[in-house]
Amino acid sequence: MIRNLIPVCLILWVFITLNAVTVMAPDNPSSIPLLLAADHIPELEIKLFTNHAQAHSLFIGGKIPLLMTGYAVGESFAQRGVPIKMLASWVSGLNYLVTADYRCESFAQLKGQKIYFPFQGSPIEQLSLWLAEKEGLNSENDLEIGYLPFVSMLEMMRQGKVRNAVMPVSSALQIVDDERFFFSFNLNDKWRQITHSDFYPQVCLFYDPNADLDALLPKLLTELEQACLMIEQNPRKALDLTAGRLSNSPQIIKRSLELQTFELLSGKKLQTAMELYFEKSGIPHPPPAFYQTD
Repeated sequence: MIRNLIPVCLILWVFITLNAVTVMAPDNPSSIPLLLAADHIPELEIKLFTNHAQAHSLFIGGKIPLLMTGYAVGESFAQRGVPIKMLASWVSGLNYLVTADYRCESFAQLKGQKIYFPFQGSPIEQLSLWLAEKEGLNSENDLEIGYLPFVSMLEMMRQGKVRNAVMPVSSALQIVDDERFFFSFNLNDKWRQITHSDFYPQVCLFYDPNADLDALLPKLLTELEQACLMIEQNPRKALDLTAGRLSNSPQIIKRSLELQTFELLSGKKLQTAMELYFEKSGIPHPPPAFYQTD
């Protein structure tokens, strides 16, 4: 009996492998809900990335049907005519201004200083400059902008060559235990202070509407919702279940989960949140098909 089961199991494994649907997701704690969800969806394969340009190229080229990345990246694809649609958003409290040797209370306090972002046009940069202008700065004249990958940004801060940088909490946690560095403020808190709104799109899951995903997406959303609930209610269990899959240390992942909020927004709930975001920010709407439910 057992001997007969082996070929059946092998055939099933080969079938699932050949029909796997790949999701590219960043190698940081915001991807934990995807990792947890995939544990219950055999046909879903999560590939973690650190090279954003490469992951974006794979999606644009139609090599992968699902991509987790910053909202502004997905919107820029839509504006360029790339087939793309928002599926879900689930993390807030992701990005912080980290400062060296002093605590900064506002972007206005940075007038005349240099601030670093990971790359030109990044979601972090776009939101930061929008918030800075709301606090009275002219981003073109009042701030000097620099760009460094997060790894280089951290090293340059340690060397005393970078004083102000906006980065994800998982990067910031690698240096803030040093008394020279401060979590000056969370961009989410600034957004709330200025707009009196809780939501702005940060990291989102996007999909190719031309891909055959009709059977997968409802299951994925169900599992993502359960994963977010687990993280909020039992973060230790979520950490244990995903141990060793991210490059961050367990201590950084644990503190990241404590500092961020995980709540799934999808469907009509996401569409309503997006429309409120456009209303509060005054940012132009992307093509409606990008974020509206069918």
